Amino acid sequence: MKLRLGVTRTKNQLQSLIEKATGTGVEVVPLPVIETQPIPFEWPEGLDEAGVDWLMFTSANGVHLFFNRMEQIGRSLSGRTRIGTVGRKTAEALNEHGHTADFLPSEPYGETFFTEWADAGTHTGETVMFARGEKINFDPRDIMTQLKAQYFPLVCYQTCPRPVESELIRPFSDNDYILFTAPSCVRSYQEQFDRPVARPVAIGRSTAAEMNHLGWNEVIIMEHADVDNILEYLKWN
Repeated sequence: MKLRLGVTRTKNQLQSLIEKATGTGVEVVPLPVIETQPIPFEWPEGLDEAGVDWLMFTSANGVHLFFNRMEQIGRSLSGRTRIGTVGRKTAEALNEHGHTADFLPSEPYGETFFTEWADAGTHTGETVMFARGEKINFDPRDIMTQLKAQYFPLVCYQTCPRPVESELIRPFSDNDYILFTAPSCVRSYQEQFDRPVARPVAIGRSTAAEMNHLGWNEVIIMEHADVDNILEYLKWN
């Protein structure tokens, strides 16, 4: 009997994981309980593209939607702008648009990202743009204020609950797992199905904190916040 692993992402986002799970006895079940909707931003008035010192991303969605919108409004990034990404997956999304990350933190968390970036160089008075979602787990505004930075947060997208068919949830037992990839996924699942019967796995600390807030017990937190690492966890547990 196969072990079921639900993951709160779409099938397209899980192709790599599904391929890795082939022949392992693990059935990967996409459970896309949220969807991303773009928010069309306008380029800040009076700001020259060449004047942006740093562009920051904390999600792959932010990367794709930022560059898609830049193309729509006829803007392009200056070659002098350095780019920071919160983690490997976000950096890979950046590569798809022909850019490479100049800074990655030791852990893929917003607070770690901005704190380590601020400590890693002399950023006083720089112009910093943050392509972000409508709701974020960490707001770097205080850090930017301390650096006397010219700070431009651009809201590129929002995440909304997405209904999932109950037939996908019903086969899960307490021997199975569901990997939750964001706090918003936890909230959406709770609203639709209450606490999962399967064992909940949090991709990181922020997601685990939302589970604890909702009273979910025996929460598992992945050591490395990367979806593809979940198979290694299941292998040894």
